[in-house]
Amino acid sequence: MGLISTADGSGGCHGVPMPYTDLIGNHHTMTDIQNILAVYFQATPVDIQEGTVWYNNAHQICVGLCQKYNLPLSTVVGVVSALSPNNKWDRNIIDAEQLIKAYCLEFDYPKVCTFTGNKDKAVTILECEISSSDNICAILKGNKTIAFFRGIFTNGECNEITVDGHAFNIWRGQYTSLHEVPAISNKLYATVSDAYRAAAEAIYDLTGDSYSAAQIQAITWVTWRRMHGVG
Repeated sequence: MGLISTADGSGGCHGVPMPYTDLIGNHHTMTDIQNILAVYFQATPVDIQEGTVWYNNAHQICVGLCQKYNLPLSTVVGVVSALSPNNKWDRNIIDAEQLIKAYCLEFDYPKVCTFTGNKDKAVTILECEISSSDNICAILKGNKTIAFFRGIFTNGECNEITVDGHAFNIWRGQYTSLHEVPAISNKLYATVSDAYRAAAEAIYDLTGDSYSAAQIQAITWVTWRRMHGVG
């Protein structure tokens, strides 16, 4: 029987060997999920905690902004998500609040640390007073940005996967800089997302630990960044 373990054979913080077999459903091969499982089982208790609550924390930040500026939660999450590409999370939140504040107080919109097209999407969500999740997703368009929106809006209780460069590298088992990550086609995005969903099911079957697929993505994302010293 194959085993997944850390380099020292300890099995990460879970402390047990991880058998591959019988974990995979009929529609998935071991190759689909083995790299995700290998990272998950190297997670420390801190990684597990941070990843489990990542979307919850993001959700609560957005709740705070929607209450502060009297806007629908979906609108605030839409703005945050629109401004997320190529933007660090801490800066993402600063940019979102500054844009929201400018809209509410009728100031000139400030510069933001993302692409102009993404800023335009955020402004459209605000100025058109869009609160429908479906309509917001139609404006966001991109697979990753839509998944990010749904992950935050649902408090992490969803099976939508935010496949950024780190999540993609986890899936393929190869560390590279984000600039070296190839463009991810719709078909490949679906394949990677399915693998994270299958990994969540496998982890439950093996350990009894129940996480949404979005939480597994976040846990492995936190673990991967720690493993490779990514700030």
